[in-house]
Amino acid sequence: MLKLDELKIRENVVDRIVRFIDPVKAERRFRARAMMALSGSYIGASRAKRSLSQWRTSWGDADSDTLFDLPILRDRSRDLVRNAPLATGAINTVCTNVVGTGLKLQSRIDRETLGMDEEEADAWEAATEREFRLWAESQESDAGRTLTFAGVQNLVFRSALESGDVFILMPYIERTGSPYGLSLQVIEGDRVCNEANAPDGPEVFGGVKKDSYGAPIAYHIMDQHPGSILGLRKRSWTIVPAFGEASGRRNVMHLFWQMRPGQTRGVPYLAPVIEPLKQLDRYTEAELMAAVISGMFTVFIKSETGDGMVSPMTPTSETGGKTEDEDYKLASGAIVGLATPRGRIRPLTRSCWQYSGRPESRLSFPSRCSSSISRPRIRRQEPRSLRHGSSS
Repeated sequence: MLKLDELKIRENVVDRIVRFIDPVKAERRFRARAMMALSGSYIGASRAKRSLSQWRTSWGDADSDTLFDLPILRDRSRDLVRNAPLATGAINTVCTNVVGTGLKLQSRIDRETLGMDEEEADAWEAATEREFRLWAESQESDAGRTLTFAGVQNLVFRSALESGDVFILMPYIERTGSPYGLSLQVIEGDRVCNEANAPDGPEVFGGVKKDSYGAPIAYHIMDQHPGSILGLRKRSWTIVPAFGEASGRRNVMHLFWQMRPGQTRGVPYLAPVIEPLKQLDRYTEAELMAAVISGMFTVFIKSETGDGMVSPMTPTSETGGKTEDEDYKLASGAIVGLATPRGRIRPLTRSCWQYSGRPESRLSFPSRCSSSISRPRIRRQEPRSLRHGSSS
């Protein structure tokens, strides 16, 4: 272990001046410089600062930091896209800006190298673009015969954003009435996992088998989604070679954003902001509910007998109100009869409030201060007559 006296820290002019004026401060200055020498020159690497002392980091490789958390990241990312408007808008905006109407073929060949004149080259390019449009604008480009080529592009890019990565198989399917055999089959990232759920080993990581250079050799694809309603059946896998053995043609395309060397699988686009988005979604829901509550307008008709225009047993505009209800509920435009002296309750703008505890209010409110619920104002008035009175 390196000791303080072994450090080669030279005293400069400032150190000598400080030592002449205040030797104690000079000693503290020397020790501080020694600690800096021990910990390095970067403040971000300091372990002595209180703000950084509890910062725990991971030092694993790309797959160690990714594969273990990937299933949970996928599930939470998809839940946000389904239920959080902010996440849905973010994904939709990126897909619209990137994919749009899809890729279009613009054929440009080197006619001089091919020995073609300008007219021959133009005719070849026009014929090639026409053939591509016939394939791309039909549903024959999709192995499931559901989407056009533009729809497949949007699905692939959206899946890569939500799940982190996506796989595209390119089988050659001959079908009656279709002049083209090339099809695109989109495989969700959950289906690519180690065969028989075996642990990651030296060759297979996250369902992808690699060679010594890190190039993919084969993909382990589950025949059904692990979350399928048929999941109780015995699971099976198909090992698809990354390239054709004879032709060398690519059989599988793996679309993901590689951020580190050696990274095998991708992470969802929303992974860094999952927690803030969830908190914002909860906050937005609470604010909307508070606005709905503050907008409730209920009239209480109070008399000695409690015979109002509408009894507590009669359903109001409250959602889900039933005739057997025995409690009073706020609603938009509800009228309830109460056997108490006349008074009025009017909701105000939402502000921080606490229940005052007065028995004449005959209402129970949360005891904690909340900034998202309005405080009802209760005004007590002496009854002037036995006639029904109503106020807002």
